[in-house]
Amino acid sequence: MDKVQVSRAVARLRRAQRIERAPDGRDGRITRLKLSRKGYAIYRRIVPLALKLEAQFLSVLSAIERTALESFLTKLALRAQALKSGKNSTGSRTTLRR
Repeated sequence: MDKVQVSRAVARLRRAQRIERAPDGRDGRITRLKLSRKGYAIYRRIVPLALKLEAQFLSVLSAIERTALESFLTKLALRAQALKSGKNSTGSRTTLRR
């Protein structure tokens, strides 16, 4: 997500009273976000459902296959971050075409 998307998401969550903002106790430039009571209520309902769905989805994979999948996804996520930051596999700058 870019800054605009994050800002809009935060605004929507605040309007819906799902999150609360508070200044950081040590650094006044930082604003902390946390789930509100409403936010925690939704979280407590959704997380068990998501974990159950994940378990059902991954149940077709063996332990070795799950480990491999996690490794592949981590590797791809790191590559995506590198491409987004403009670096190629050698650490040189590159341009991501859209």
